[in-house]
Amino acid sequence: MKKMTRIFGALLLVSAALILTSCKDDEPGIPESVVSWTLTLPETASDGTVSDVTALFTNINTSTTYKGAVTSATKATVLTVSATVPEGLYKISVEGTLTYTADDGSKVTSGFRALRESVAIAGESATVPESQTNFYTPSEGFVISEIFFTGTLTDVEGDWYNDDHYIKIRNNSDQILYADSLAIMESEFSPVLKYDYTPDIMKDFFSVSWVFMIPGTGKDVPVQPGEELVIAMMGIDHREYNSRSFDLSKADFEFFDDDAAGTIYPDTDGPTVPNLDKWYSKSLTVSDFHNRGSMTVAIARMQGTKEDFLLNNKYTATYTFTFGDFSREMTTETYKVPNAWIVDAVGCAPRDEFQWLVIDPSLDAGWTWCAENNSDKNRYNTAVVRKTGSNGKLQDTNNSTQDFTPHTTPSMLQ
Repeated sequence: MKKMTRIFGALLLVSAALILTSCKDDEPGIPESVVSWTLTLPETASDGTVSDVTALFTNINTSTTYKGAVTSATKATVLTVSATVPEGLYKISVEGTLTYTADDGSKVTSGFRALRESVAIAGESATVPESQTNFYTPSEGFVISEIFFTGTLTDVEGDWYNDDHYIKIRNNSDQILYADSLAIMESEFSPVLKYDYTPDIMKDFFSVSWVFMIPGTGKDVPVQPGEELVIAMMGIDHREYNSRSFDLSKADFEFFDDDAAGTIYPDTDGPTVPNLDKWYSKSLTVSDFHNRGSMTVAIARMQGTKEDFLLNNKYTATYTFTFGDFSREMTTETYKVPNAWIVDAVGCAPRDEFQWLVIDPSLDAGWTWCAENNSDKNRYNTAVVRKTGSNGKLQDTNNSTQDFTPHTTPSMLQ
């Protein structure tokens, strides 16, 4: 899901108007506010036209979604979004399609979007700060098709078993692709804890807590069109330890923290499953998916050597931690992956705990979930699974809210 970086010529925009509607009844007794939001399109094209524009205002507290009106002026490079909604805290998103003439004279059609998180709307009228839209092209290469991070319950005591996490990556194209140098990574920042990190590098980089790469020399790991790689956190037959789990001893690869051998929580090396190449992990024991899903997971095509990455991609961020009357300046040290390397990303969070996106919205403008909240015991035995589109391929709009079925049965338990 890489951002488009081409330069476009002057835009000739057509009007796109949407009637204000609500997916649910308005909240009774709450004052309404007239909202306006100005968007600047990132590049220009002399004969560009916009179409299929949708503006959505989602109340974070009630999950009520309202549609807004989008208008543009001839030969303008801005869109104006307007809506009348009950006062509250909102996520606002705009998506549309732009058709333009490229520098070589060819016609190009691309998606564009803009997103604002946690916008407080109050008063008779409200103005959202002007924003820049981003162009994007849905991926037809490798995509994350499923993440199982919740674990299973044992049949005897009903205890939580946490070692059977896995991720599936599918070739969503019509040709053979090679997975060598494709890396899986988890976010350093949490979508349920929002801080203002300095320096803010999110527009260009993804901050990571661990990175594991599929090894190979270029064409060692071919993946046929429509086929998937299964990558296990622990590549063993988990049914030996929990009859309600499943067999991951035939996975294509597994995560393995070989340097955790001398720790209190050493990792288990599945004897039949090849190990991923560990590039970095902030954990002093075993790397794993966050078991309530408070994370963003991405896959990226790594460039250069591991040594180059560790030398050139360190990231130190400062932020202010506040709890009640207590406040303290904090520092976190980790690594960053260029957004330009990222192929796909999936944001996750417990549904009632989400606060912000921890990756640039051009890579993923939404998030999906398995848990209602941090203490939800119904999250066990569920996964997030990508939807299939009408063309038989997996749906990929760079928005995990739209692209994934949340809290569903994992494929390994079907």
